[in-house]
Amino acid sequence: MARLPLLAALGLVVAGLTAAEDAPVLAAEATAHPRTALFAPDEEVRIAWSARGPLAADEVLEWSVRDHLGAVLASGESAVGGAGGQAAGTIAPGDLGPGAFALRLALRRAGRELPAAGTRPAGSFAYGVLPVLAPLAPATPDAARFGIQGTAFTTSGVHLQGDPFALYPQVGNRWVYLSRRLGDLAPKALDDFKPVLDPEQHRRNGSHLAAHDLLPLIDLCGVPPWLRSTGAPAGGRNETGQYPPGDWTAFATLVGRIAAEQAARRRGLFPAMRRNWYQLHWEPDWHWKGSDEEFIRMYEVARAAIRANDPDGLLLGPNYGVLATGNDHLDRLLPKGLARHLDGLLTHTYHVPMNVSPEQGGLVGQVQRLVALGRTHLGAQAPIHNTEWGTNWFGRRPAQDPAVLRQELAWFLRGHLITLGEGVDATWLFYLGDHDTNGWGLFYNLDYPTPAFGPVRVAPKPIFAGTAFMTRLLEGTRSLGRLDHLGEGALGYAFQRGDRLLWALWSRDGARHAVRLPGDAATVRYDAVGRPQPLPRREGVLALELDDLPTYLLGVAPAAQPGWGGGPATLAATIAGEVLPGEGTLLLRRGAEERRLGPDRRLPADLAAGTWLAERHQDGRIVATRTLPVLAAVAAEALAPAPVQLARLRLANRTTGVQPVTLELLADGRPIQRQALTLAASAGTEAVFLRDTGPAPAGAALGARLTTAGGAVALLPLPSALATLHARRAQPAPAIDGAAGEWPLELFTVSDRAERIEIAPGRWRGPADLSLRAAVQLDDRHLYLAVVARDQDHHQSKPAADAWREDALQIGLAVESADGRRTAQKLLLALSGIGGEVLAWRHEAPTGLAGGDVRKRLVAAVRRSGDETTYELAIPWAEVAPGLDGAPEPGRLRLGLYLDDVDRQPDGGAGERIALDPFGGMGWFRAQDFAVVVW
Repeated sequence: MARLPLLAALGLVVAGLTAAEDAPVLAAEATAHPRTALFAPDEEVRIAWSARGPLAADEVLEWSVRDHLGAVLASGESAVGGAGGQAAGTIAPGDLGPGAFALRLALRRAGRELPAAGTRPAGSFAYGVLPVLAPLAPATPDAARFGIQGTAFTTSGVHLQGDPFALYPQVGNRWVYLSRRLGDLAPKALDDFKPVLDPEQHRRNGSHLAAHDLLPLIDLCGVPPWLRSTGAPAGGRNETGQYPPGDWTAFATLVGRIAAEQAARRRGLFPAMRRNWYQLHWEPDWHWKGSDEEFIRMYEVARAAIRANDPDGLLLGPNYGVLATGNDHLDRLLPKGLARHLDGLLTHTYHVPMNVSPEQGGLVGQVQRLVALGRTHLGAQAPIHNTEWGTNWFGRRPAQDPAVLRQELAWFLRGHLITLGEGVDATWLFYLGDHDTNGWGLFYNLDYPTPAFGPVRVAPKPIFAGTAFMTRLLEGTRSLGRLDHLGEGALGYAFQRGDRLLWALWSRDGARHAVRLPGDAATVRYDAVGRPQPLPRREGVLALELDDLPTYLLGVAPAAQPGWGGGPATLAATIAGEVLPGEGTLLLRRGAEERRLGPDRRLPADLAAGTWLAERHQDGRIVATRTLPVLAAVAAEALAPAPVQLARLRLANRTTGVQPVTLELLADGRPIQRQALTLAASAGTEAVFLRDTGPAPAGAALGARLTTAGGAVALLPLPSALATLHARRAQPAPAIDGAAGEWPLELFTVSDRAERIEIAPGRWRGPADLSLRAAVQLDDRHLYLAVVARDQDHHQSKPAADAWREDALQIGLAVESADGRRTAQKLLLALSGIGGEVLAWRHEAPTGLAGGDVRKRLVAAVRRSGDETTYELAIPWAEVAPGLDGAPEPGRLRLGLYLDDVDRQPDGGAGERIALDPFGGMGWFRAQDFAVVVW
């Protein structure tokens, strides 16, 4: 009997050897920095490799190094055969400059590559070399431009032990959150928290933040259960900010005690900081359920408590999660009284949908709006921080699509450059290391999935290399504004970097765009990761081709920086003498186009409308520049279409003569409707395209083409028209039994296209994998919905509140009143795999409607048959919107659907989730994007 454990152990060893004999295994690590693979600019890169397992006598190790663009920069091979089952060596690729690199290792005879590690794909070892450029010191520590979220324990090598911020100096950020959340400090009672008020004690205790010269932003988010005004349970740490405190005195006391401790802590550990910075909420657009008045009072009480205990302290906020939504809230709350109790603005700059570029997501306009709100209501000196923004792989994987790494790099850099360029003071990077299979991090998490957060081993991605250079280049700068003269497809911003002028430029639409800019012999060009690049010059002009990755010009001639101010000119007009007063030649430049004006300074009739750079040249050199907005003779502005319209435009004739025009509606560039109009002198009109005279194909990109009698052509992109669902009055009412056979087939709208997959589109395998048909009916008492979902596998094991994590149908309903107010809710229907129970849950509950289990408030049925699941619902009008006693007017009801799907795995568990959003708006619950229901 005593021999059995020994035999078992021998069996395991033999099994292990057998597996190794089947195929050799490659491994690699950086010799000097095994947990980070990050090298200083002047440090020799050495990568140790090993091969374990049987190696053929003629085996060869092949290696090559690629940069972030996929270009091979170095390569070699070594004979490794006949090494007795293992071989090892070191590769020194040489000095390749700064950046992120992929060292591919492969055994030629065995066909083996380096295995995947965490989120790093198989095939290559990732390492990075830091930029040479040193950052400028900000005017004061509080003026630092960059913050970050995320930790890594690469110094200790033990999860959650030691210094979590060791990578921050390499990233180049200064701001970081310091959690002093009320519920963590005083979980059960006010006196749970005992502040430390002695600066010397804080100095003795030390701080990893202070050791790295980092700047804390103090997070006071949340109200502990004993202090909340309602007994409603909180779903997580952020949800503790759903309601105001029930005891304002206790709330003020707790905030004041924390502020007093932080005042002492700053004196002991952060003496260079001018003041402490505090925040009160975390993404309240997702979580807040109290009133506006209660929200504003929280800031009034907290700010008074902070100032009483930390007189220099700043209270900023409210730190909304989606920029456009947050701006809407600020537009309402700041003039309502919030502005009186805020010292600055914090926000996250996420846009929806997230799986589009920052420019497509409206980031430029929304950041402009944010800055304008801050300047208008808080003053020109009030700080504004974007405290979180990042991007990810959106369901794609680098192993299958390496281009996703380039997209991640391009979008991330552009988003933060837009934010700073439009006037935000600091921008925070999200996230340090990948925390799920969609990435999100500057580094690969080599320990993923254990742990997902706070890894011990990481490796730099291309996004890290670009970020490390951006932080060094932009730290200590001052934003000078957007460069509008680069042409329609390009975007750029100017910054003052010490005594040098810096421009950041890129293609906003992904295509390549040629631009010509005023040149200077002192200008240096860098690529996105900090490598110097050639800069073609000819006759004092720089000729560039921009792509999706930012390019930087450092040392631009000061005369090339456009002046601002002055009114626009209209096509076919003469430029007024005050545009660029003085003698000399006047030249207009936009993108790659140049136009030299005659002595009369008249704009050419064929000049494209847009923003041009006007340059005055004298004796062969530029002596003055300014931007010149050039207006088209006939302007077209896109308006939001009504449910029965496909598009709506406002036209304006800016000339003093009659203008005949032809207006065409384009769908994917093809004309589908046409109108001929005659515009009176200096007058305007509105043009409408109706759905029933030429509807656009589903998902088509809409645009308008305007042609004047003189042949001038202008193209205008149009907002996507809202999806429309045609309902009918039910006669008789349908049976709610999970079988939609009695529903008229012509009522159903089908959604089975890849572009409607909202989560993980790369894993969608076609309509059989996930698709749906949806129909709506109504009568005086109820709204009826039928959704037939096609899915080859149904898996649902969660309780109702969490059923969205597996196979379920989420339903958004919104009703708009005549004065524009909108009431919205989110329902969920699911068929439990435990006993076949029908689950019906209300997640979003407007005032007047009960949340939680709603099976007694409506009639629901869900039935699975073959590869289809049928969801049916009858909901009384009073449960659609509070106070509704019948159907609203046609066009005022909106519907969103979200079909969640996971497939059962061989072990019986659930696979990764994908989701179908047939109409739009549900992924981030934007009711304004739901389908309009008409009848």
